Amino acid sequence: MQLKSKLFQVGGLAAAGFLAGSTPVQAAPNILTVNPSFESNAPFINATGDVNGVPGWHAVMADTTPGNYNSFVGAAGDQPNTTGRAGNNFGYYHGAIFETAAAARGAVTAGTTYQVSLLLKNDQTSGDATPTDVTLAFYNNNATYGSRLGGSVTTAFPLVSTKVDANGGGAFTRETFVGVAPAGATLAGVELNTTGTYIVDDISISVVPEPGTAGLALFGAAAVGLGRRRRRA
Repeated sequence: MQLKSKLFQVGGLAAAGFLAGSTPVQAAPNILTVNPSFESNAPFINATGDVNGVPGWHAVMADTTPGNYNSFVGAAGDQPNTTGRAGNNFGYYHGAIFETAAAARGAVTAGTTYQVSLLLKNDQTSGDATPTDVTLAFYNNNATYGSRLGGSVTTAFPLVSTKVDANGGGAFTRETFVGVAPAGATLAGVELNTTGTYIVDDISISVVPEPGTAGLALFGAAAVGLGRRRRRA
């Protein structure tokens, strides 16, 4: 009886410590705090070279075709047939690299695991599967673009377009992956690169709790719940 009581006490303390000191991965704070869902609107951008026209974001534009928008923020009235977006606006990149602006990168700790989460949609003709590369990019206080550290993680997403008509449409897909910050890393951001046309929304980078912490939390929560049931009985 005494042993069980001690276990309940330890479990309760563990649960309390978990609730006060850490959070599950889906609730962890986003280290990207400058316009991660593109709600700070900006004029359309139509240019080549390096552009910083979208707050919190930087574009390297390769397409020189007149009239093509390489990167811009779409407003509430755009893409009316699209489902799953977060908020009114979204980011768009066409034949371009679209990445977190240097000043908007989030602070990280080397050796810690981070998760990227974002909404993606292929905006090419319906059925197209041109991939987009998404990189969890780590840096060591270097403000130069294209200077990410070795150990940055790139994942290709060859999403099949569900575009409805000339106005766009279809659905966003939630994509996630993880990476460990390499030695020397102090900052992180997201880089997106495609030869096609993609729309992105609700981008986040967050800390992944260590397995030991999550296990301790589950044990604590279970112990507290069992203790409450015993008291009710």
